[in-house]
Amino acid sequence: MRVFVHGSGRTGHAAWPMLTADAGTFLAIDLLLPVEKQAALLAGELERAPAATVVAHSWGGTLVGIAMAHNGARPAALVLVEPALFDLAPTNESVRDHISVMTDARALADAGDLRGFWNLVKPMMFGAEATDDAWAADEPHAARFARLTVPWGFDLGAALRELPPTLVITGAWWDGYEAIAHALVQRGAEHVKLSGAGHRPQDLPDFTRMLDDWQSH
Repeated sequence: MRVFVHGSGRTGHAAWPMLTADAGTFLAIDLLLPVEKQAALLAGELERAPAATVVAHSWGGTLVGIAMAHNGARPAALVLVEPALFDLAPTNESVRDHISVMTDARALADAGDLRGFWNLVKPMMFGAEATDDAWAADEPHAARFARLTVPWGFDLGAALRELPPTLVITGAWWDGYEAIAHALVQRGAEHVKLSGAGHRPQDLPDFTRMLDDWQSH
């Protein structure tokens, strides 16, 4: 059995478009819930399915780490797709720069300057300038993004020191995710690169084959 955990964009089965609806259990955890609640929901699902392989993307990978560190979750196996486990690569320059910009942006949002927040976040996270013409459409996305839990500061190094069988898949587009993958390899994970879709390797046709091949071993 597989349990799929989404990142910060699409939810449930929609987050995994190359997979059929019967490929496993597609969790649709509300990412605006307190992180403790999110982790408890994931840990509860794994209690009901102790033999499951967890397939987690982006923030979902961090959430798995939190559930393992603080909720006693023990997945049978892990597939981490571009996992946002920033705590594992704190000295990487790209990771440090990302955290610095996001810290500044969140300070602006907390002070009520949502547009200032988006001016920093949209170019870094979505590769486009935050313009006046786009602001009416962007504002609800900015408001939601400003409420999401940042994926660092959870002290996950010890919890992830001994991993179950783990595959890390990265998109080979950002040094920060490659550094995180390297840190997981040092803990016993396997790592493959699946380029062509940026932060969403699961959108590529080869993703399903790679997942099935790894699990068949």
